[in-house]
Amino acid sequence: MKQQKILLLLVGIGLIMVAGCGGGEAGDLVPVTGTLTLDGEPLDNATVTMQVEGAPRVFTGQTDETGKFEIFKGCRPGKAKVMVAATQAQDADPMEVGVKGTVNANPSAGQDYGASVASQSGGERADEQRAEGNETLGEEVVEAESLIPAKYNQFRTSGLEVEVKMEGENNFTIELTSEG
Repeated sequence: MKQQKILLLLVGIGLIMVAGCGGGEAGDLVPVTGTLTLDGEPLDNATVTMQVEGAPRVFTGQTDETGKFEIFKGCRPGKAKVMVAATQAQDADPMEVGVKGTVNANPSAGQDYGASVASQSGGERADEQRAEGNETLGEEVVEAESLIPAKYNQFRTSGLEVEVKMEGENNFTIELTSEG
């Protein structure tokens, strides 16, 4: 009787481990790194987001003080549109400024990540706030200054694309200009 319980427990643990390690797109992800510059200078604390054709989600990384970034947990191979967000809140800690809401962009349905953020963060009011250079922090509006031209904030207008390869190095230099 005791041996049956132990055997059943071991089988159960084995099934849980197998279910937790497989499936999904995790096995299809490859490392992606790069450098982000604005007018030839490293851009610190910027968010780099990639939208790969046919992928069910976006892939994001954060730059360090040298402009280097790594896409968290990797990226799916394929042609990817890139958008960049870099803001500095006026009179606020930049780590406390955020956009309210969750993002569930559906690239296969033609939904843009930037548009998804706007629609899920309060709709028209949030769009107006962003047009005025504001971001939301809970219910409070925090003034934020964009460090880059607005065109880089959306996939459809950024003009930035990369090809993420299944094999080989995926290290990209993304160069932005103040003129946009």
